Amino acid sequence: MNRSRLFTHGLCAAALAALTAAPALAEGKGDRAQKAIAAAQAKIDSINVAGLTGDAPGLQARAKAALAHAREDVSAGDKEAGIRDAISASQLADQAIAAGQRNRDMATQAHLEDAHAAVNAAQDQAADASARADSAQAQAADANARADAAQQAAASAQADAAAARAAPPATTTTVTTVDKTHTSSAAPVHHKAVHTSASGHSSSERTTTTVTTAQAGAAQ
Repeated sequence: MNRSRLFTHGLCAAALAALTAAPALAEGKGDRAQKAIAAAQAKIDSINVAGLTGDAPGLQARAKAALAHAREDVSAGDKEAGIRDAISASQLADQAIAAGQRNRDMATQAHLEDAHAAVNAAQDQAADASARADSAQAQAADANARADAAQQAAASAQADAAAARAAPPATTTTVTTVDKTHTSSAAPVHHKAVHTSASGHSSSERTTTTVTTAQAGAAQ
């Protein structure tokens, strides 16, 4: 009797524990489902804040659909299915966030590359402009040097002209020499037995004439 009573009391206690534990388990699943749904909703909302690019829009749409199923499951009393769908929605939201971040990183990298290219192009243009400026300066210096040389040549020419005007008139001397020759015949001398005749005597005379003339326009 005592053993049967003890066994009966044990069964009653076990049944009572089962009856009291069932609502607690049911409430625990419901809480987990609501928490999973809330976490998935927060991630989906963060996608909206971060912006949609690339694959993110499609993943976000799938996450929203899974979240809607999770809520339907919980409303229908299927807490396990609700938890699974909420977890799936959360995972899809994570993928959408990662895809959006990758696309933003790629866009940022592209902007940086464009900026670097623009900086390099600006530096090249500045270097080219500097080279052109240096060339222009060199050409200006060469032109100045030629102008200085021309001025010096003009000054030298003016000095030569002034010296020529200040110089005395130039003269030209013409010398004319005339040679004259005179010949005289001696009277014959007659001697006995010997006949000789004296040779003729000749003499020469040189006349020199000097004419000096001034050049016309020399004193101008």
